[in-house]
Amino acid sequence: MEFNKAFAEAAIDFMIKSVSDNFEWVLVGDKSIQGKENFKAVLETMKVYPSKEMILTNIITHGREAAVQGELLLNDGSRYSFADIYTFKNAKGTEISKLVSHVIKLE
Repeated sequence: MEFNKAFAEAAIDFMIKSVSDNFEWVLVGDKSIQGKENFKAVLETMKVYPSKEMILTNIITHGREAAVQGELLLNDGSRYSFADIYTFKNAKGTEISKLVSHVIKLE
């Protein structure tokens, strides 16, 4: 999915253009970020942790929803398993209104 690829590459402009103004990002077990501007601020702090590789293992889409599962390897050697559940503003999938992320650091 292009949004996950943009996340791995810290392509913040693409990500901001892909979400609705009232976008919500739920990081399960951590926090919830409300609104496009707050999302952008969080992304700016995260870009100091560049990714080396991203492997997508599953992509499921249906109507206004999609799910992506994979693994992310950062340049510092740390690895994360993730599952992202997307809700789009419409069935065309042009704007993301909500993203729920399950992230686990791997040993």
